[in-house]
Amino acid sequence: MRPEFPRPPRPPRRRKPVKIDLPPRVILMGIASIVAVVFLISGIFTCYDYVNPGEVAVIKNNLTGTEDLKIESGMVFHLPWGITDVFKLDRTVQVFRMTRHRGKGDRPGPDNVKIKVADGSNIEVDVEVIYQIIPTEAPAIIKHVGKGEAFKNKMIRSYARAVIREMYGKLTLEEISDPSKRAAQNVLVTESMNADLRPFGIEVTLINTTNFVFNSEYEKLVKLKKSTAQEYLNQAAAQEQALKEQETLIAQANRKKNNALIEARGKARKRLVEAENQAKQLVARAKGEAYAMKKEGQRKFSVATADAQAIEAEGLARAEGIAQLAAAYAAGGLGLVKEALAKKYMGTRIEGRPFSLSERIERLEVERRDGAIAAPKTVPASRPPRGSKER
Repeated sequence: MRPEFPRPPRPPRRRKPVKIDLPPRVILMGIASIVAVVFLISGIFTCYDYVNPGEVAVIKNNLTGTEDLKIESGMVFHLPWGITDVFKLDRTVQVFRMTRHRGKGDRPGPDNVKIKVADGSNIEVDVEVIYQIIPTEAPAIIKHVGKGEAFKNKMIRSYARAVIREMYGKLTLEEISDPSKRAAQNVLVTESMNADLRPFGIEVTLINTTNFVFNSEYEKLVKLKKSTAQEYLNQAAAQEQALKEQETLIAQANRKKNNALIEARGKARKRLVEAENQAKQLVARAKGEAYAMKKEGQRKFSVATADAQAIEAEGLARAEGIAQLAAAYAAGGLGLVKEALAKKYMGTRIEGRPFSLSERIERLEVERRDGAIAAPKTVPASRPPRGSKER
């Protein structure tokens, strides 16, 4: 039996297109609506722009020719459909390089500066121009140069090459090989470029010149000069080092000498002070001993004077006593008897009652005058009344 296969489906029948008859007015309105929508959408997308940080925007009205400046970053709204254009420029510090190495400069090929110097020789040099746009003068760049980065080639490159050729062309090869001369010429190049470019809103901050290329013979001379200069510098450095070492040794010797002098002066001053102190001590001791001797002499003199006065007084008293004793002896035996009785009964207490036949009573008195016993004398006493007692 033969196998049975399912039959393929029949293709759908093609329907006849339906013709829609629209009035021409409706068709025109539809086309106008589509155009209006497209116009509106394009207006929406062309009426704003964004200014990034580090950029400055110049908004130019193509109808009136006026220009507005936008320095701050952010959204910028303007008239759509090409009525206004927005030109944005980088206002950060930038570097424009002109070098002989491919792919390392702002141009793809070799672009170093060729210079004919004052002595007729030819040299080549790589140049770096460090610059930035003056934000408030950005409209001048758009007005005189145009949009984009056209100002780099038309202004920075052209002015830099012309001014460097002029300034370095005034120097000789020997002067160009001097770094200080090159630095001075770079300052002059910077000042000259700023005088020309600042009115257009560009300020140059620094010019660097590197990789100088001289002819082969001069290269040999330069290398020889550099080696000679280096040898001279080495010798000068060695001499300076030796001089410093010599100065160090001299300073050490002077320091030792000064220390020895200071030490000797200190010892001498110490000895002088000690001698002065000893002399002062001896003087003070001598003065003290002299004062003590003087006081001792005065004291002994006072004691001797007092002793002499006492001896003199005692002698006078004895002489007076002797005189009184002699006077008593001259009076007779009664005085001697009284003296003997006085010595015998000296310190003895006697109590008694006087008795006499006469009414006259005599008392015995003994007086001591200046250490001597005076002669006794009798004193008449009045008679006591009768009946009274007397001791």
